[in-house]
Order: sequence, then structure tokens, then C-alpha cells
Amino acid sequence: MRINMKVKGLDEVIRNLDRVEVKRGFVDGANRAVAEVQRRALIEVPVDTSQLQKSHILSPATMSTSMAEVFTEKEYAVPVHEGHRTRGATRVPPNRWFKRAVDRSERKVNEIFDKIADNIAKEITK
Repeated sequence: MRINMKVKGLDEVIRNLDRVEVKRGFVDGANRAVAEVQRRALIEVPVDTSQLQKSHILSPATMSTSMAEVFTEKEYAVPVHEGHRTRGATRVPPNRWFKRAVDRSERKVNEIFDKIADNIAKEITK
């Protein structure tokens, strides 16, 4: 189960400003942003046995990749997130905890990247 949250233009900025301090800043930002989404996901996830909650995996960005992600590989995560029918044909409504986590993290993620962009702009114009 993966939901992507992409900062528009981030890959292009990193590619065009191929400086170590720029990459380091954006890697740090990506990791702080994904940690925020993970924190929210752990709050939003439905808890029955807590196995789904414990299954959230954080994959951080590195200097060689600008992608950071949080996900779960539990087979039942998608049916829980998107809704499903039980064997008795009862409809179980979606519980879109990952989407809520992303939506509720958006302001904080924007703040993280705004601050990094400001710091990088100051650094490269010295």
C-alpha cells in the first residue's frame, strides 16, 4: 500500500542545482516530511490487532535518491484503505488513513520545504 506525495519541481531543482549542500538540504527535507506523514499515519491507521499499525515502513531519501516514502506491505492494507466486501457480502467502507495522513501533513510539509528553499537560496547567493 503506497500513496505518493510529491513536491512539484523537486527533482528538477535538485538536478539543476547540483551542489552537495542543495542535495543535502532537500534530502533532509524529504526525510523530515516523510517522518511527519508516518507520524500522522500511525495516528490515523485503524487499530484492531495493531499489526497494520506496526507494519508502516519508512524508507528515507539519500544523497543518491531524492525519494522518501512510508508504506505498508500488509496484503489487507489496500482493502482496509479502499473498502471491501466481507465473505457475507457486507460492504465495509474505506478507511483512508494514508490519505488523511498526507492531507493533514500537507501544511507542515510545505513549511519544511519553504524553509529549506529559503536557506538554499541564501546559501547559493552568498
